Amino acid sequence: APPFGTLPKRRIDDNTTTSAQFISFCYQKLRYPHTTNMAPAMDIDENDTTTKATTTTTTTKAPKKLGTPSSSAENASPHPNMALAQSIHRLTMYHTGKLSKEDAAEIMGMEPEELLERVMSQVGTGGKSVADVIAEGEKKLKAKVDGEFGDAKKDVEEVDEENEPLLNPSLYEHLQSTLYYASPTVLSPSDLSLLTNYHTASLATLSTLVTNATEEAGDMEVLQAKMDIARYAAKSCTKEEAL
Repeated sequence: APPFGTLPKRRIDDNTTTSAQFISFCYQKLRYPHTTNMAPAMDIDENDTTTKATTTTTTTKAPKKLGTPSSSAENASPHPNMALAQSIHRLTMYHTGKLSKEDAAEIMGMEPEELLERVMSQVGTGGKSVADVIAEGEKKLKAKVDGEFGDAKKDVEEVDEENEPLLNPSLYEHLQSTLYYASPTVLSPSDLSLLTNYHTASLATLSTLVTNATEEAGDMEVLQAKMDIARYAAKSCTKEEAL
């Protein structure tokens, strides 16, 4: 027999000797020191190690939108407007002395007086005359009534509900007193009274759509008509009427 530790002249198999095969060869030499006949070579699958990968699925929730929840994002009401509410809160903090003018300007991104003008414009008529906004509102309402349960738009232009003026006399009067708003463009008590009367008449008109839907259509049309009233009240009427 060849001296111990001498590799045979032939390879263990027809392939290039691997480290695993060399170890097997040494083990066989220790087990059978007096023979050159090797035990059958073991087929070693170097890729036999199976690694199980653990996949972690991370579900990212979409950020909640501010506003009144609804059955779908497309139909969600933009009122109450949370951005406007935040601006009013900041102005209230400033006018009650809880924020200095410097801190308020830094937080608001503008001077408090400028933000106040913007807020009062959005709560009021957006810089238009009361007669003009009432005429525009009556045109939109007529198109709604003339349509099939309020769905027809006719020649009424699409508007950005979130940024259009609220025409809310109750909120306007409240902010005028609490934020000490005095401007040449401030709405007079008679202007606010005209808006109040206009909203009362508009709500009565919208109520006829509920009656029409109840008598001539189905549950979905009735629900839509009631939602129109709720949205209108949340935008332009008092807190009691909105609730």
